[in-house]
Amino acid sequence: MKSKSECEAISKGIQSHHIEPFVEYDVTVERRIVNETARTIEDVYFYLLNTLKVKYPEIYNYCDYVSCNKWDNLTHWSLDYHWVAVYYVTGSSEGYYIHVDQISRTDTRIHYFLLKTLYGRKIAEQICNTVADIMEV
Repeated sequence: MKSKSECEAISKGIQSHHIEPFVEYDVTVERRIVNETARTIEDVYFYLLNTLKVKYPEIYNYCDYVSCNKWDNLTHWSLDYHWVAVYYVTGSSEGYYIHVDQISRTDTRIHYFLLKTLYGRKIAEQICNTVADIMEV
């Protein structure tokens, strides 16, 4: 038996609902994408964290922490961006920090995630490359 929301979707011509790492949307019977919405920052954060833990545990074990930007009152992953930047920098007192930012079409930078490692530059590069793959950069 179909749920009420499934019945409503079918009556509106929605064939299927898709959830991807950064966006979710419906597909109509005419194969058009409709109702496209950005995933929440929390959803994308847990996607990154869980993918690191499950698919790349050897990389995850080198991460001293993985954090999400909670300072800018961000709620959703922006769909209107030009680039996603994943890069590392040397910490001011120790270790390396891996940043995940979006750069908008107007060159505004939005900082989303920060990872830290104390295992040196080569490990920071490996983490950076792995995170870039996960974030589809």
